[in-house]
Amino acid sequence: MKAMKHFFFALLVLIPFSVSYGQTPSPEPVTQLLEEGRSTLQMAKLEQLRAMLEPCANTVNAGFECRYQLAQTGYYLSFAYELQKQRGPGQKALEKALQCALTASRQKTDSADIHSLLADIYARKIGTYGDMFTGMDCGPKVADENKKALALDPNNPRVQASLGRQYLMAPPLFGGDVHKAVTCFNKSLELNPQSDETLYWLAKAYGKLNDKTDREITLKKALALNPQNVLVQKELGTLP
Repeated sequence: MKAMKHFFFALLVLIPFSVSYGQTPSPEPVTQLLEEGRSTLQMAKLEQLRAMLEPCANTVNAGFECRYQLAQTGYYLSFAYELQKQRGPGQKALEKALQCALTASRQKTDSADIHSLLADIYARKIGTYGDMFTGMDCGPKVADENKKALALDPNNPRVQASLGRQYLMAPPLFGGDVHKAVTCFNKSLELNPQSDETLYWLAKAYGKLNDKTDREITLKKALALNPQNVLVQKELGTLP
């Protein structure tokens, strides 16, 4: 009996060490893969990145950055699956991204970036994978997360871009305003002129305003900055 007690005590001591520590991936390959995955939406690159990050992010002592990057990966994976018309896996990837982002937001409450990412994930749940009830549940969460992000860092280009997406995608009845979206995207681009991603969303806003000239100019500017941007290629009709 005494030996059994020692055995269980040893398990209690050893188990936390077996699950609490994961090797943190080197930042350079992760950053590069995330950028390539975001641009090309190649499933293989994004799945490779997810496989690199999950052992670190799913441990008890995971760092904020690891979880934040894994949440970003899942967010972009949902776009990749959408392009392949795979609704189920895309929805699953987005849900995993949401859970990871929520954990990261509790870990670092003063990060404007994580609140903006949460707003984007909730908005995507509504626009791509949701129904009326999803909108009722997630719509207020989009606004709440963007409000938190704006209070923390109004001069963050990601914060302004996320707010722009909120105005762009929400129905007018629930605060949607395409002109406000354009203002937010332009402010984001003043802070970071090199963001082909924000230029893509600005072009989407011009499209909603039926401004074909500015839409095309903006898309071509985005493509010049990043010829690999698949969503821009799709909008221009040049996607292979």
